[in-house]
Amino acid sequence: MSLREYRLLNKQNFLFLLFLNVIISVSTVNREYSLTVTYGILSPDCVQANVSRQSSLLINGQFPGPEIRASYGDILIINVFNKLESEDLTIHFHGLFMNNTPHLDGVPYISQSPIKPNASFTHVFRVQLVGTFFYHSHVGLQAVTVFGALILENKLSQSLSDIVLMLSDWWHTDRLIQEEGLLSPTFTFVGEPKSILLNGKTMYNSSYNCSHGYHVINVARNQTYRLRIIGATTLATLNFAIAGHTLTIIEVDGNYVKPLEVSYLEVASGQRYSVLLVTNNTTDNYYMFADVRWRRNIAHNGIGILHYENAPDAPNTIVPNQSLLPYLPPETNIYLADRLQLQNDTLHPPSNADREIILTGTQVRNYDGGVRWAMNKVVYISPNSSYLLNDLYFNNKSLISSSNNLSNLTNGGYYAPHNTYPIRKNEVIDFVIQNTAALNGVCEGHPYHTHGHEFWEISYGDGEYDPNNLSNIHVIPHSIMRDSLFVKPSAYAYYEYANSTNYKKPCGWKKIRLIADNPGIWPLHCHIVSHMMMGMQIVLEENLQDLRILYAKDLLTSRSTSLFPTISWIKVAVVFYVLSFFI
Repeated sequence: MSLREYRLLNKQNFLFLLFLNVIISVSTVNREYSLTVTYGILSPDCVQANVSRQSSLLINGQFPGPEIRASYGDILIINVFNKLESEDLTIHFHGLFMNNTPHLDGVPYISQSPIKPNASFTHVFRVQLVGTFFYHSHVGLQAVTVFGALILENKLSQSLSDIVLMLSDWWHTDRLIQEEGLLSPTFTFVGEPKSILLNGKTMYNSSYNCSHGYHVINVARNQTYRLRIIGATTLATLNFAIAGHTLTIIEVDGNYVKPLEVSYLEVASGQRYSVLLVTNNTTDNYYMFADVRWRRNIAHNGIGILHYENAPDAPNTIVPNQSLLPYLPPETNIYLADRLQLQNDTLHPPSNADREIILTGTQVRNYDGGVRWAMNKVVYISPNSSYLLNDLYFNNKSLISSSNNLSNLTNGGYYAPHNTYPIRKNEVIDFVIQNTAALNGVCEGHPYHTHGHEFWEISYGDGEYDPNNLSNIHVIPHSIMRDSLFVKPSAYAYYEYANSTNYKKPCGWKKIRLIADNPGIWPLHCHIVSHMMMGMQIVLEENLQDLRILYAKDLLTSRSTSLFPTISWIKVAVVFYVLSFFI
């Protein structure tokens, strides 16, 4: 059974299977994990930076965080403990849709109240997807180190030898100072990353050798491995390759695709790929290389080693010659999506959309002189007392998305009283994400992530989107589905000279098509975490009235834990099964 066939399971059949699995205890496994977030001292690139004790965060005393694995149909119980002294915390499971459980999406003041210091929150949900995912904090810049792999497997099929590779970025500046600078009237950006890490390791430069060396992946010759590559960066988009080897893409953001052989991958923040790696070269050590694209690149040190069994020991010193690194091409406006095709080629996007919403991202001056990012001229400011999902249910706010009349919406579908974009049940919506040059005249590439949904990539173009200018609309020949995209700058890019006269000029766009099939409150935001903090996000208010039959008020208003752990699994299954007749 393919990934897509899993996702197309009839909802009643799924709930009935849940009921049977729990009653007869066949195939269902309850997998429980605990994630404890604490302060820690890190030097993943060998540099002992002059930062505060509170700057770096660990999960269970390690970085990256522990890997979570489960199989389709399992019940995941994930206990999150906040052991920070004065910071809130939430954990988002990136790429999971949280169907019928939007309160577990892990977004502070939107899907839940944040976990306060010395408090905890328990996520309980059934695994309904298979593929490569990850989890990360959704508070401030905590996601620089608060992340880990989430691997969901298909227990019905044999898997290849499996290797996880998480790509992330790293700074030598105190995280708390960076957060303050982003929102200060005297705006200070976080700056470009000093290092690119592979599974939490690299070496900064030849002056900073250290005992841990580069990250090493051990393989045997003439084997095929599934390499799961996770874009856990908070700023950088990376090109990645392995010297002497090609990569065959088989999965994109939890969707199987027809095998496509490539020499390198472009991985934006939030994106995931599974590739087949065939170890058919001479027994030796081969360098892996992840290098920044679409920004000023000062790192050039995202290096790891593929070590063949019986080869000489993997070197633990700085790469002696850059020629040993695999070639990575410069930036190109050609998207990989043009070459990808879903494994199930009978799946196509709806032929037409019910509505088109253009989301224009612009950098703006704040009233206090600071700098913010806005979508359609609105800087998103999160609530800071109660959380939006709760407010829209029980504080007598009207359910605008339950109405068939959305004519009172302005600004491309924005509803100011809720600070949301209401969408109707099963509505097909095209979102056109439009890039513009920032205050300094430079156009940045922006990765975007949709919570609660995946989407089809439909088309893209240079400059400004114009539906009547067919010459500037490049239709993607075989639309694939994913949950994280990248909108490239078609002009004024970071590698060109900045010119403030370019400010607000359109510089590239991408269109995606989404089906409103998951009631809840769902962010759509830039996955450059600093940009999201600065306001570059919207919130979809989707068909909320259908959630009323799925929740009790005490569940929605629980601040510290999910209700589910206090109820026997059999009772939960019975409740779900009964509810299935009303869904």
